[in-house]
Amino acid sequence: MFACTLPRPTIGSPHGSAARRAAAVAAYPAVFPRPASVVVDACVSRGQHFFFVSHAWQRPMVEMIHMLQRHFSVHQQKAWRRGADPLIAGQVYVWIDAFAFNKHTGKDLEQLKDVLGDAQETLLIVDPTGTSLTRAWCLYEAWQSCRIGKNRLLLLSYGVDFELIKQVFIDIDLNTAQTTRQADLKRMLADIGAERGTGGVRSATSQLKKAIVASVVRLAPWEGHASLTLGDAVALDKAALVCMLYGRFDEAKPLASRAWGLREELTGPEDEGTLGSRNLLSLVLTKTGRGEAEHFCRETLEIEERVLGEDHPGTLTMVHSLRYIQHCTGHLDDAEDLYRTALRGRNKVLGPDHPDTLATLTNLATLLYERGKLEEAEVIFALAMNAEERVLGPDHPQTITCINSLAAVLHKQGRSAVAEALVRRAVESAERVHGPDDPRTLLGKANLAGLLYSQGKTAEAEEHYTQVLELEVKLYGRRHRDTIADAHTLADILRSQGRTQEASAVLHRLHGGARKA
Repeated sequence: MFACTLPRPTIGSPHGSAARRAAAVAAYPAVFPRPASVVVDACVSRGQHFFFVSHAWQRPMVEMIHMLQRHFSVHQQKAWRRGADPLIAGQVYVWIDAFAFNKHTGKDLEQLKDVLGDAQETLLIVDPTGTSLTRAWCLYEAWQSCRIGKNRLLLLSYGVDFELIKQVFIDIDLNTAQTTRQADLKRMLADIGAERGTGGVRSATSQLKKAIVASVVRLAPWEGHASLTLGDAVALDKAALVCMLYGRFDEAKPLASRAWGLREELTGPEDEGTLGSRNLLSLVLTKTGRGEAEHFCRETLEIEERVLGEDHPGTLTMVHSLRYIQHCTGHLDDAEDLYRTALRGRNKVLGPDHPDTLATLTNLATLLYERGKLEEAEVIFALAMNAEERVLGPDHPQTITCINSLAAVLHKQGRSAVAEALVRRAVESAERVHGPDDPRTLLGKANLAGLLYSQGKTAEAEEHYTQVLELEVKLYGRRHRDTIADAHTLADILRSQGRTQEASAVLHRLHGGARKA
């Protein structure tokens, strides 16, 4: 492997035009101890593919070098090169930003884009604390790479436990990323906003998360990959976990299933790692197929109680999953008992502020709301919301869900003005985290429209229902029950103002479009 260790670029790619190569020889003599021509001959790829390395400068350089060595090992290349012949010494060139001579000049963003465009891929180094996923330059480089084209970003995270940095993945946000100079972040955000077709910074964060999902899935072993190891099972688990964190449950299911099957084959059905994979698959199944999930969860719970004990965090996760399934399938008495059992266990083992404990607390409140126990539900939702904002942050998906749920309780109690304020907060957070066109953001917008209508704020309700309906048609189509229901509500609003022709037009576009489709 040859490391092309250059300043943050003033000239673009090392394998660009002859003028750029000539500029390279002239640009670096003061930096290198040997004559520049010797360094260029030894290190610069001269037309061959190279990889751009994005890493957090706060982390040790040796950590990044070890990650690259692992990535370009023959076994690992078989996974991400999908069966192509592995690259060998003399074929691998990497661009490593080891200095920052040219930062803050006003031209560095354009020069950086040139290098990213010339690179074969950007390799984002993820350290054990997830530092690079919080840094503005790293996230900007990753986003620009995925803007350039499909499969231009890879996250290198060998040996990193994603369970320990789940929160970092969830919190990725270009708006709030860290940088040494705040002026740099402002320039990057302005540049993102100026790019055509980005949809702004909120959409850019959503685009980046989609690229991250694609990246971790690419590094998981493909179906035809032979001689699989425990390391491959770890890669499958990591890919499934990231898919699940970002709500991509259909993609997570086959990955989690393969990870569990591989671990069971290599280490046996009662190995703790195998049970961890079973737990992950159980969580995915609760979102994708509750019929098969209940049997799988019961079987897993039986094994874990015997092997790990009743108070093990994995066992408590299974109790939580099982009661969630019973909740969804209408077994409310059994579900409430299991929720309370899981909550006691998680409080004891994990503590009251652990994210898993807070998830159980929120789900118990949801069940109480559905059973009409509004006062108790309100108290528990408020307790969970305050704790989640403190522990997870106001923009965490779990916090957003809890805020929406508390608003629903308050609305049902006739306290719509307080509920409206909460839903507005939830919508703003969802737009930052998921993007304006995400179904989870749409749910909040629809709730806000309904709250406005219930309070007689017809003009603002009309505006919001129009936006919601447009997005529902885009995401779900004209035949979806939510699309139809909200179209009729919008028509009712228009009719209440004597605008019968406009109301008829809304329904005509809906039903006429459905028939045409």
